[in-house]
Amino acid sequence: MTAFGAIAIACAVGFVAHVNDARASSSVDRPGVDEEGKADTLSNSDRAFLREAAIGGLFEVQLGQAVAQKATRDDVRKFAVHMVSDHSKGNKALADLAQRKGYTELPTKLDEEHAKQMDEILKLGGAELDAKYVSTMVQDHEDDVDAFSHAKDAADDADVRDFAGKALPMLQEHLKSIRAIRQKMQSK
Repeated sequence: MTAFGAIAIACAVGFVAHVNDARASSSVDRPGVDEEGKADTLSNSDRAFLREAAIGGLFEVQLGQAVAQKATRDDVRKFAVHMVSDHSKGNKALADLAQRKGYTELPTKLDEEHAKQMDEILKLGGAELDAKYVSTMVQDHEDDVDAFSHAKDAADDADVRDFAGKALPMLQEHLKSIRAIRQKMQSK
């Protein structure tokens, strides 16, 4: 064997060892792979949609829980309770979808922006809290309906499109309800 051949074999052995070390490393440390080694095949845009949907769902549940305790208007309180119920179910469906797809980076807590927004609302009391919550929910649900409508038609993954399509009627109903509450509040 020539010196060149020995070097080539040594390089090949080193490469195989490197590949095996990489495969043996924890799949949790590798982005896009779940704990069982299942590859995440979602596109970046589908991941972004799921990430935003998760944060939005967490926001509506956590804020709804607090507003249900602090609201002065009965219709606002009932809407907040409805948000907790519906968005808890939606969050569960979203988590199940992410797990099936091997997407392990789904947020489980609010981002800084939503945490700050929630704090600002909850610092208020009485009619101010009710009004700020209602205006926030109108804007939030307008944004949700737009995002879920887009994902229903344009998500790359069929299951993500299906999830968005199934959630969309609920979000549209929420938007209709909160707009009606806002209208009642403005007419007084």
